Amino acid sequence: MASERMGACSTMRRTLLLLSVWWVISDSAAAHDLGAQVRLMDKHLEVEAYFDDGTWARHATVELIRPIDRVSVARGRTNEKGRALLPRPSPGQYLVRVNAGAGHVHEELISVPAANSPRAEVSSPTDALAPEASGEAIVLSSGPSYEEKTRFPWWKLLLGLLVLVGLATGTWFILRQRPVHQSTG
Repeated sequence: MASERMGACSTMRRTLLLLSVWWVISDSAAAHDLGAQVRLMDKHLEVEAYFDDGTWARHATVELIRPIDRVSVARGRTNEKGRALLPRPSPGQYLVRVNAGAGHVHEELISVPAANSPRAEVSSPTDALAPEASGEAIVLSSGPSYEEKTRFPWWKLLLGLLVLVGLATGTWFILRQRPVHQSTG
């Protein structure tokens, strides 16, 4: 009877340990964030889509939507380098929606200025200009750039190490407990 209890306790400990390891591994494997940067060129919008691990979002659907009535104004697909070109829409606010499949969706509201308006009309303080072969591009995105999004996530590494230390400590305490032997008499 005591050996049955000891075997059940050991099985429960192993199961708890395996579930904990599975939870940590599956949680970190599911984290794959999609980002995009939208640049206004002379006659088109360039959308660059990327994942936080540095890979490009290849063959993702890119859609430009009027937020008022949710009507699609333009559609396209990203190439092998995660870039898509859409025709320049009329001035106003638009929702850029990038869908890379498997639940990876990025949506961002942008403001397209009039063609003759100065660069100062771009509202975000993080907007930057990037030289292109056909002129200058105005960054309309308000989110992080490719470099910012793909930067090494030190805080995730630290959090992961803390979880592993916690699991190891918990396992040590569980395994350290000695089974109580009952004397039969």
